[in-house]
Amino acid sequence: MNYIKTYADFLKKFLKLKTLVKVVFDCSNGAVVPVLKELMDIKNLEVVVINDEIDGDFPAHGPNPLAQGATDDLARMIVESKADFGVVFDSDGDRAVFLDELGKEINPHNIFLCLKEYFEPPYVLNVNALKDFTMPTVEVVEEKVGRFNIINTMREKRAGFGVEHSSHYYFKDFYYSDAGILASLFLANYISEIKNKKFTLSRAVGEFNKFEWPNETNFEVEDGEGAIRRIEENYENSPGIKIRKLDGISVFGPDFAFNVRTSNTEPLVRLNIAAKNKKTFEDKLTEVKKIMGVDEVSAS
Repeated sequence: MNYIKTYADFLKKFLKLKTLVKVVFDCSNGAVVPVLKELMDIKNLEVVVINDEIDGDFPAHGPNPLAQGATDDLARMIVESKADFGVVFDSDGDRAVFLDELGKEINPHNIFLCLKEYFEPPYVLNVNALKDFTMPTVEVVEEKVGRFNIINTMREKRAGFGVEHSSHYYFKDFYYSDAGILASLFLANYISEIKNKKFTLSRAVGEFNKFEWPNETNFEVEDGEGAIRRIEENYENSPGIKIRKLDGISVFGPDFAFNVRTSNTEPLVRLNIAAKNKKTFEDKLTEVKKIMGVDEVSAS
C-alpha cells in the first residue's frame, strides 16, 4: 500500500480553492518532501518547493523553523516568485511557520484568526495568546504550553482547532493532533477567498489585528520563578490590573497585556506582550525587563 499517496489524498479533501493560490514550501530537508510532491498537481494550487532533498544533516538551515535565519531562503523565494504566502516546516512536519507575500513572518495567533472560521468553537490556545486582551469575543479555552496539554483539552472540550505559539496547529479531524501541511492547506483556502476581495495576506492580517503584537521574546534569567514573583509583587495591587497564573503569570491592563513563563527545557523566561500602540509596547517591555532584572535578549 502506498501510504504517502493515501495520506496526500486525505489532505487533498480539505482543499477548496476558489481562485489560483501560489505557495512556496520550504521542506527543511525533512520528512514532508514526499507528501508535498503528491500535492503538486492540484487545480488552482501552484507550488514551489525548496530545500526538498531529504538529508538528516539538514544542510539548508537546520531542522528548527524558529531558529534565527531559518526563514531567509523562504522569504527570498516568496518575493522572487511572487507567491501569495510561504511555509517552512520543521524536520517531521508537525510545525509550520508562515510568511506573507512580502516575506514577513506571521504570529501563529494571527494565523489562528485567519483560520478559526473553518472550525466550530470552542478553540484551544496557550495563555500567551493573551486572549482576554487580543480576542475577547472569541470562544477560546486557555491552556498551558505543551502538546499534551493542548490535545487533552481539545479532546475534553471537543474543540475543532487549537494553536500553540510554537507553530503547532491541532485539528479535531486529524485525531486532535498537530499537522503542519494541513494547516498550510487551510491557509491556502483562506487566501483563495480573500484574493477574490483583492486582499493580500499581509493586508488581511493588518485589518483584523490592531495591536502591536510581535513574536515571543526569550531572556536569560538565572531565577525564572523569582522573576515571575517580582512581576506579581509589582502589579498585584495596581488599579485596573488583572492577574492570571495558569501558566507563569499573565498581566492584563487597559491598553496592554503580557505573559511571562519559564521554559521547561532551557534557563530562559519567555515573554509575550500585546499593546494598543508601539509606544505602550516599548514602555511595557522596558518596564517588565527592569522588574525581571534582565538586559540582554537571547535568540527567540
